[in-house]
Amino acid sequence: MSSSAQQGPAWTNPRATVRPQPAPVKQIPPKKIAVRTIGTVDDVQLPLLPVAPPLSCTEWRDPMSSAVGWLVVDRRVNGISGGGTFLWHGATAEETRGIARTMSKKFAICPKPIGGAKAGIRCDLKDPVERRAVLRRFLQSMRSELKERWVTAGDFGTSDAFIDQTIRELTGNSMQWALYRQTAGDEAKALRLSARAPDLYRVNMSEALLDADARRPEFEMPFVEAAVGFGIVQSTLATYTKLEPRRIGLEKPLEGVRIAVAGAGAVGTGVMLYASRLGAQIIAVSDGEGLLFDSRGLDVERMLRLRARFVSRLPEEQRLHAGKLLFKYVANSCYAPERLVTRASLEAESPELSRFVEPLLSHMLRNAEAANVFVPAASRYHWNVMAAEMATQGLWKCAAPRLLVAGANNVFGAPGDDGNGVGLPPAEADSTEILKRMCEQGVVHVPDFRANGGTAQLFHCHAAGELDWILDGAPTGVPVLSREDQNLALHATSHRIRKAVLEDLDLCDPDCLDLPHRAEIRVAKQLADL
Repeated sequence: MSSSAQQGPAWTNPRATVRPQPAPVKQIPPKKIAVRTIGTVDDVQLPLLPVAPPLSCTEWRDPMSSAVGWLVVDRRVNGISGGGTFLWHGATAEETRGIARTMSKKFAICPKPIGGAKAGIRCDLKDPVERRAVLRRFLQSMRSELKERWVTAGDFGTSDAFIDQTIRELTGNSMQWALYRQTAGDEAKALRLSARAPDLYRVNMSEALLDADARRPEFEMPFVEAAVGFGIVQSTLATYTKLEPRRIGLEKPLEGVRIAVAGAGAVGTGVMLYASRLGAQIIAVSDGEGLLFDSRGLDVERMLRLRARFVSRLPEEQRLHAGKLLFKYVANSCYAPERLVTRASLEAESPELSRFVEPLLSHMLRNAEAANVFVPAASRYHWNVMAAEMATQGLWKCAAPRLLVAGANNVFGAPGDDGNGVGLPPAEADSTEILKRMCEQGVVHVPDFRANGGTAQLFHCHAAGELDWILDGAPTGVPVLSREDQNLALHATSHRIRKAVLEDLDLCDPDCLDLPHRAEIRVAKQLADL
């Protein structure tokens, strides 16, 4: 029997100012086409996947600062493309191109597929107000794309709320307008979808998967943030139950599974929260400032409660960054000093090692104990060959099964950094070597374009009308859902992710080590058919 059949029937929903002038933009010629070899499976050379140049790459230079940005359109399908907008000091055109390609793969399983795109802004300003001003100027320069054929959202260093509000001010419609107009079929329906989108994104999902007798959490988890973490957990669960079928049907199907998470922002928070509610032990988590670990399992609910209390006291402009941290809020409240490690102490302790693997990641991989699952949910390019070796000798030692579930886009990288703590993008040989080492150590890799597409699924499910039942219950304002309905809503946005992973797994060998290869072949075929 296939894993899809073992998992039961497919999920079904039982409910049914003064504005500065735009900066000049410059078109960057695409690179020549290259060819990428995935590897071999069963001694048969897999198809070569062409790494085609992007459809377009538009460079933008801020007239009021040193910031530089890029909008890369990998491809358009049904006339539009989509991908979030990120902002940080290490952003590059190459990074943006790579993620745009990943977005094309993610959108292949959406209700009505679109092409992939990505916007990246390199900005070293520290002041939140100045950073938001840069972001606004970038979006203003891209107004024509936003009106007609590009949909975007928040990403690393940005927020959905600010981007959506800004785009509404600039264009009169939401950040997903092109998708709504294409899917709805008529202007009136598209306008309704656009008008209610902010209410849907803010629906609180903090009680999903919570036991019936558990108290209501003292923190919130907006739908737009919850969807991605929930999707990662579902892809982890699908893979784990393929490897251990005895878990199928259990009330807590991840009982005893030990998980380490790099990143405590929206993605990492969702993974920790929902995995722990399915029985998993979160044994380590890192953020930008430190690392917490406990082999008995961290108290996730308590940590998130403490963070929410601290963040609620901060000015609005500081909350975006503060909400991605965890260490500073719980270090003196939850755990003894031996369970806590600061970034500063590690950089001083092993500067040579820090040249090859990010310090907090290195410490986690060498010192966290017997983790079954590792979820890199923050930075790109930090999972390199040396990191994989460290995990084999530390994090994954004595653990079985072993999974790497990509919670961030483009996690594979080359050893070292650019001198500013930013990982290096991998050459093809780097990615091939990483996968080879992981296979040798029995590590199953769930790729990014499968695992972390939850937010994309949310936007597309809303556009397709699959979440109308949520908004119909509250004609105005943000709906309040019961625990049962929160579960239904998150399953509605993750069931295609789960289905895609299960179908990939059905083609795999029993050990599932060929999962990334099988997924690449299937998505290549899907993209070729669009």
